[in-house]
Amino acid sequence: MRLIFFKYSVFFVLFLVVGTARSQDYEKAIKVKGFSGLGVSYKHLTGFEKGYEVGIHTADDWESLSFLRIFQRPAFPKISDKWFLCYGYGTHVSFYRSYSVYNPFKPFDAPRTYNRTFISPGFDGVVGFEYRMLKNPFLISFDINANFEIFGPDYFRVNAYNTVGLAYVF
Repeated sequence: MRLIFFKYSVFFVLFLVVGTARSQDYEKAIKVKGFSGLGVSYKHLTGFEKGYEVGIHTADDWESLSFLRIFQRPAFPKISDKWFLCYGYGTHVSFYRSYSVYNPFKPFDAPRTYNRTFISPGFDGVVGFEYRMLKNPFLISFDINANFEIFGPDYFRVNAYNTVGLAYVF
């Protein structure tokens, strides 16, 4: 089921992009991200280094749909014009198939895993670097995404994960 969800998600994002593709300017990008799972996102810059990013992520026990407001600025303007600092905020909705509960008073015990599905909305924050290949329509990104989920079995959950992505710019 997860593979079918991911295939339809990739098809939907590609369908949106193909209808709006124009040139090699960095206004839009499709990014494939890897971390503990796999993700695909579509980034659209609306103004000077500001824009939006919509992403679909999947892992072993969850899927997530996120919407981020992105800001970018040169990271090392005196050294290189290829490195950019990216940061932003947004929201997401995650669908979990199972979850684990850790006991902080017994750190060496294994976590208890529950196979109960639930939907959890939350807030995101992202910080990362982009390396733009100026002669090629690709970029490499390194991101740290922290999110806070509400209405789950723990009522408040904090997640953080690193991603490495390759994007096609058009």
